[in-house]
Amino acid sequence: MISPERITWTRDVLERVYDLAYLQRSLDTIHDLNLARNAADLQAKLLGLVQQLKPASDVSPGSLAWRLYNALEQRYLRGLTQAEAATELNISLRQLRREQDRGIEAVATLLFLTERQPGAVPEAGERSPAPASASAEPYEFLRLDDLLQAVLGLIDPLLSRKNVDVQVALPQQAPVAWANRTLVRQLLIAAITFAIHGDCGGLLSIQSDLVDHELRLSLTHYTSQPCEPAVSEDSLLELRQLAQQAGFRVTIPDAGPTSMQVLLSIAADARQRVMMIDDNVDAIELTRRYLARTQFDLVAITRAEEALLQAQTLQPSCILLDVMMPGRDGWEVLALLKSHPATIHIPVVVCSVLRNPDLAYALGASAILPRPHTAAQLREMLEHLIGPPPPPLAVQSS
Repeated sequence: MISPERITWTRDVLERVYDLAYLQRSLDTIHDLNLARNAADLQAKLLGLVQQLKPASDVSPGSLAWRLYNALEQRYLRGLTQAEAATELNISLRQLRREQDRGIEAVATLLFLTERQPGAVPEAGERSPAPASASAEPYEFLRLDDLLQAVLGLIDPLLSRKNVDVQVALPQQAPVAWANRTLVRQLLIAAITFAIHGDCGGLLSIQSDLVDHELRLSLTHYTSQPCEPAVSEDSLLELRQLAQQAGFRVTIPDAGPTSMQVLLSIAADARQRVMMIDDNVDAIELTRRYLARTQFDLVAITRAEEALLQAQTLQPSCILLDVMMPGRDGWEVLALLKSHPATIHIPVVVCSVLRNPDLAYALGASAILPRPHTAAQLREMLEHLIGPPPPPLAVQSS
């Protein structure tokens, strides 16, 4: 686990990454660690680690991974001020700072991994060793309701032994997080067991909402009397460390003597997700350019066989569907989407050179957008079907 002191040290050297004299002085303060041979080596390593965080080309541009990389790239590779970077990325200064801080934590994690192998200092530009175990697994879009149900099923014997009832209230369109499945699963287990400490019975209430560009999951344990023993500092520290490793922030509000609340938060994208199901990479890239700097976040699916599962998981606001695809064609995909209870509510736009409106509407399409079309036509269609983005909710005190 990376300590707050090392994260602060990493932030300081990144802020002055082009000042070799400062880097050398900073390197001398941690001479017992094998981070770099000299200031130039440290500079190259820092800039290389920022580049290493760049997501793959098939990752959605609106994802958390891209947002964190963009914040670091604008600040330290291009050398922009925070205000300039926020303007360039078309986000608020507050959001820029939040994503920059998250990115710095990622750089610090990669940088200090070399401490585990004294003397094994990567050459400038060489990739740092990957994190071990769960942290090396890929990030993905996760539906928290699916993970919650799995976790609650796993710990049901513990809930029964403690005589704790569970009440889950999630929105109809369940929240989606860009995270590591294994780490989030372990975090949920740890947070729930932390909330229901002691043997006081009661009710565990689980709720979620989107507040100020953050996805928040609230776990509240209500009891009829104060629960003993009190939560230990060690267990709280372990929970905070696991939350940081999973990319979440954990808060323990003062909820009173007969309740315990654990609040988990992770950065979320307020833009409206649009899924495009198309095997034509050029068409995908053109659509991505059309939707750049809009409220729409494009997620591309190039294999029709994956379309139904991904639509169930991501719950996009709208789906753009091509007809001519190898294997399972667009008509079959449309029929599947409109016959499944988890996707029947999602509007589907048939977006193809083939024009068969009677069949499209009979199978449940909401609209048809023939190709070729302009960026204005696409945006107008999406705004008509989805509507304007919802205003961000006010931050609730905790």
